[in-house]
Amino acid sequence: QLGQALDASKSGVTSQCRGQPGIPGVPGQNGFNGLPGQRGDPGPRGPSGPKGSPGPAGQTRISPMTSLGYRMTSSTLSWRQCSWTTGSDMDYGKIQDCVFNKTRQKTAVFVSFQSEVRVQGTDSCTRWYFTFNGVECVTPGNIDAIVQEPTGNTWKMQHLSFSGACANIPAGLVRAGLWVGNCQPKTLPPEQILALSNLGMLTQGDAFTG
Repeated sequence: QLGQALDASKSGVTSQCRGQPGIPGVPGQNGFNGLPGQRGDPGPRGPSGPKGSPGPAGQTRISPMTSLGYRMTSSTLSWRQCSWTTGSDMDYGKIQDCVFNKTRQKTAVFVSFQSEVRVQGTDSCTRWYFTFNGVECVTPGNIDAIVQEPTGNTWKMQHLSFSGACANIPAGLVRAGLWVGNCQPKTLPPEQILALSNLGMLTQGDAFTG
């Protein structure tokens, strides 16, 4: 038997016995965060959402032209401004034209004039007024202003401002004219008043329009 044990030891064969499992160790600490990953590719476009409900109605903008029977909103308003830098010594005639395109038939044209004017002459009276394509406004009426000078030879400048709206002007090219002339009579066409003034049949003050 001893010989067998020696032979077994020489042959490298050993006998071992398995022990009892040990106590679990303490958990280790968390490791460091890893490096950020690369940005991914954009995803596909999502489907369209449902159509929203209609919003509330916008506020209607009221202008002085409402009195003519037109209800004006911001979508029907457009502006055209004309100006000049030199004064006019004209006592009668057309001072300035302002040309624009009227795009709608059922709209009114609102005009306004502001400037410095002067009238000289005893008991003289000068009238400034607008025409549209050579004719004074009919609906609702003339757009004008008058300046009277009862004291005679004075060259005092004064500010003149007047405005108004005119309806029933066809769509298309409109030539709004600023005229100066005698205070009477309003009902005559500008060309006829000019002819009477040239014949000395109308009393006209010495006017200046700034």
